[in-house]
Amino acid sequence: MATRRRWTTKDDEVLRQHHRALTNSELAEKLCRSEAAVAVRLNQLGLARRRHWKDRDDQTLRELYMHSDNAALATLLRRSEAAVARRLHLLKLRRAFVWNAEKDDFLAANYETHSTADLAAQLETTDAIVAHRLVTLGLRRTSRRIASSGH
Repeated sequence: MATRRRWTTKDDEVLRQHHRALTNSELAEKLCRSEAAVAVRLNQLGLARRRHWKDRDDQTLRELYMHSDNAALATLLRRSEAAVARRLHLLKLRRAFVWNAEKDDFLAANYETHSTADLAAQLETTDAIVAHRLVTLGLRRTSRRIASSGH
């Protein structure tokens, strides 16, 4: 079990000086602590940041969400990936995976030799979406088990 390191006066001073300019991730790196520990300590010190979403932030999400992943949007907007995911959900902005003939052909050519997880990774979608499409296309694997290559 890891030993908890006590917060020092110097650590608290770093948090007070930099909590507005740096993200929790940056503060965690600076203090050699986890992001969770930094978030808890900021809250204990009354320094927790609750940034309200501005119209321009929502507009940025609307313009970029289909072409950017949540990590990139979080970096751009200086927010956590979880905050971006929650906001996208609230705004009802969903990324739909669109099947086309090329993707169907890829599935048909590879479903017998690749796991669903590998196919999903190569198509940049989820296992569930690939599994559903295999059923829709009537593509059923033989009884032998296919090992994932770990993508």
